Amino acid sequence: MEVRLALTADYANVSQEGKLNVMGIFSRILSQQYPATHPLMHLVLVFTAEANEKGQTKDVRIRLVDGDGKAMMDLNGQFPVPDSPGPTVELQQIFALQMLQFPQPGQYEFQILVDGKMRSTLPLELATPAPPLGL
Repeated sequence: MEVRLALTADYANVSQEGKLNVMGIFSRILSQQYPATHPLMHLVLVFTAEANEKGQTKDVRIRLVDGDGKAMMDLNGQFPVPDSPGPTVELQQIFALQMLQFPQPGQYEFQILVDGKMRSTLPLELATPAPPLGL
């Protein structure tokens, strides 16, 4: 199983027709103060599985790490790969992450592992806004 799409957004859902709807994609968060708490973000992942993986259950782990590689969040779960028609299967997953706290500005990263193997990374930058320009 591979990660075809990974992004952070203000909001995301999957429609009744199976369409992925995403609003407010971002990779940078600005904050005047640290530690900074982000009230709500959606981590959107689209996995693809090959025909030989249908019917299997995959162990998925999502970690958020700081610039030093220290884990700040660790989610684990099992995802069944449905036996649907076609050569590949697409699995859309949306994680609502509430009240994530970032201790300081810098580079952070979501790491997506499937069956213990790193499949994708998604960078996230925390920064302090530039002061306004004087007149």
